[in-house]
Amino acid sequence: MKSTTSLQPDLPGSFRDLSLVSGIRASSARGPDKIALRDRHGTRTYAQLIGRIDQVSYALHGGSELNPGDHCGILSLNCNEYIELVVGLSQVGVAAATINPRLSKSEITDICNDAGARVLFVDAANIKMAKSCDFASVVQIIEFGTQYEDWLAGANLNQRIPSVAECLPFTIPYTSGTTGRPKGVLISSRSRVLTFFSMGI
Repeated sequence: MKSTTSLQPDLPGSFRDLSLVSGIRASSARGPDKIALRDRHGTRTYAQLIGRIDQVSYALHGGSELNPGDHCGILSLNCNEYIELVVGLSQVGVAAATINPRLSKSEITDICNDAGARVLFVDAANIKMAKSCDFASVVQIIEFGTQYEDWLAGANLNQRIPSVAECLPFTIPYTSGTTGRPKGVLISSRSRVLTFFSMGI
């Protein structure tokens, strides 16, 4: 039998997969009381943000319809929940299709179906639109606010957050669809972190 050479290099013991959450943890360690996020409803300090991110990750073990490797959708204007959700889900291997709220009902439906989104997270401004869509894959719609907080409250805090490889999808943004239907683009955790590095964030 011909021997084969692995394409995976030998990694040092200090190697850690690149992830957005590790950068947020580092910022929290340096300045836990600094403001990390701000929207029209309030703020999150770095310590609060990490707590919420981990709670999102733990919520997947509390009877959620999502499991590692699944996809979800987020249909929302910019808000604090958006960030904590995308990062918290990616921490346990769930990639979110980020959907532009300006899209039509048919476009939103097509994106969720194409991504195989099992759960759709929605803000109050878009909940009516979401509930009017005829999804093939979505089995649960969670609205930011009371329903979302109840979902977080069901988190199983006794679970261990697994280590997720940097090559796994972080988010699934969709193209504008100017020459056809929008197409999903799998963005890995490593790619997203390196993008932020290049921007000097």
